Amino acid sequence: MKNISNNLIIATGFLIPLGVATQNISLLLLLIATLLTVKKRKAIKMSDPKAFILLIFCPLLLILSSLHDITFLVENPNVFLAVVIPLLLSVRHELARKEINKILLAFVISVSLLSLSKTLVFIYQEGIESILVFPQKKLASLLIRYSYLNLSMYVGSAIIFSLYLMKTGIMKKSILIVNSFLLLVFLVLLSSRLILLATLLTVFLLIMFNTPAKKRFLVTVSFGVFVLTVSTTMYFLDLPIVEKMKEAINYNNEYSNIKEKWGGRIMRQEIWYCAAALITEKPIFGHGYNNVQNKLNGCYENTSENPVLYRGKSKKNAHNQFLQFTLATGVLGLFAFLTVIFYAIKKSVSTKDLILFSFITFAALCFLTESHLERNHTIYLFYFFVSLLLQQVPYEKSNSQ
Repeated sequence: MKNISNNLIIATGFLIPLGVATQNISLLLLLIATLLTVKKRKAIKMSDPKAFILLIFCPLLLILSSLHDITFLVENPNVFLAVVIPLLLSVRHELARKEINKILLAFVISVSLLSLSKTLVFIYQEGIESILVFPQKKLASLLIRYSYLNLSMYVGSAIIFSLYLMKTGIMKKSILIVNSFLLLVFLVLLSSRLILLATLLTVFLLIMFNTPAKKRFLVTVSFGVFVLTVSTTMYFLDLPIVEKMKEAINYNNEYSNIKEKWGGRIMRQEIWYCAAALITEKPIFGHGYNNVQNKLNGCYENTSENPVLYRGKSKKNAHNQFLQFTLATGVLGLFAFLTVIFYAIKKSVSTKDLILFSFITFAALCFLTESHLERNHTIYLFYFFVSLLLQQVPYEKSNSQ
């Protein structure tokens, strides 16, 4: 029964990247695995009750802030996933480190197959030369519909997991290295600046922690040369992400009229201005999960000169997860979410859990410029792996009981 339960969780890791339908199946598999574990133990034994409470506290605040608007909650059920997933993984599944690594590998294989399939279909439909002409949205939407930002976070996570698995012996290092490089190429094509930088920074930290002190200088130089080579290649190929990088830093003052475009630095500045102004109105408890977008839209109409924001019914969220939670639930919600991140970092350091540290660092960096937890795909990604790595302490026979 233990093997069945664990295999179902491994299957969950494979299914999560494959779209909403398979995510729902994965949730069902996780439920079955949890029920089998409870049946075997004849009791509900939680792995880390403190972690569970911290994980669900902020989502519960979001739900409570909108209880008076049941229609909104029915139309936006994603927030309930942020409670259900940690709940199912709060039960003490008997997962050894080897099995946790298999879950990570299943996810890596799934994301790799998805990325390869999307690339091949894109080349077949558009021609290989089109791969260099801003393919991000088309690439992301093929086969299984993603936003390019959601997909980028999945690919970045897969790169980090793949490199971490190199020291586990679960697969040949050469295969994992090649796979990581190909995923990095795909990530560059998706053209998310912050997620690419977050991935590279997290990979650098991961490599440094795995490197003896005497070799760290050499590794730092080697990594710097690698990043410089990749950057130079991107520049001479004139990839879309290069244009976005220039846009972000207003390269040579070429983007003085960037207000007419989406994605620039000025656009986010206007969004964050509105978010900050709204937070000052209700700093303690926020405006409520159901009211945030309407409040932002009103601010855009009154203050923004950017037509992308104020024309029609804009749905541009706060583009920062920390601001998003503060808008909805005030500093109380922000504190709850930050507590999860700091608790995960503290636990990863005390237990020397490098993959937990790497994933939570990567996610926190990604949250700086996007409200990723407003979307179904990234709710599954974040809450599944944080719950898994934070709550499921590797099981050993010597202390199983």
